[in-house]
Amino acid sequence: MVIEVGELGDILAVRCGNMVGGKVPYWTTLYCYKNLLIDTGCAHTAGEVKEFFKGRIPPISASLKWVEF
Repeated sequence: MVIEVGELGDILAVRCGNMVGGKVPYWTTLYCYKNLLIDTGCAHTAGEVKEFFKGRIPPISASLKWVEF
């Protein structure tokens, strides 16, 4: 798992991706704005994201997952 962090004002952007052949072919991003964590990533990144935010998880969170049928 590769995690990159960037900030733009009050917004913290955390990009997550898995390394395949030395590259990350697909990134997902979650955002933290004030006390709101918005996770737009894949379900398989949940463990790493949880570890990243351990001890600093905001009290309010929203999870937006794409579901294919």
